[in-house]
Amino acid sequence: MTQTKICTTQKDFFHAVYLRSRIFVGEQKVDPLIEIDEKDADATHIISYDGEKPVAACRILWEPHDEFATLGRLCVLPGYRHTGIGSEVLAFAEDTVRSQGVKELRLHAQVHAEQFYAQNGYTPYGERFVEAGIWHVSMKKEV
Repeated sequence: MTQTKICTTQKDFFHAVYLRSRIFVGEQKVDPLIEIDEKDADATHIISYDGEKPVAACRILWEPHDEFATLGRLCVLPGYRHTGIGSEVLAFAEDTVRSQGVKELRLHAQVHAEQFYAQNGYTPYGERFVEAGIWHVSMKKEV
């Protein structure tokens, strides 16, 4: 059984960073110098555990004037993909944004994950673009 929550301890945050590093840097070969960035200090970080094992994470960036929030760095360990944990983390992030009075969540989806986000109610907008050497599409959802 998984538990998804906001990172409230240094240990939670380090687990989120570990997952991001393992998946984005290790699997996808993203430059480690851009994976962890200055935005992490002001972000709300979300972590999901299976027992004591960290299995999924993401972060929320709060935009000025609360017009929207931006979801980023959503990652799930390989053995937990296609189990619903990604959707669980996404729903938790949406609830977190909604609880702060923000009505729209935006993200940059890797093109291979576009269908996952679409199945969770996100719609693409704008042109596809390369970010961190990977093709992305902007997506958004009213929450």
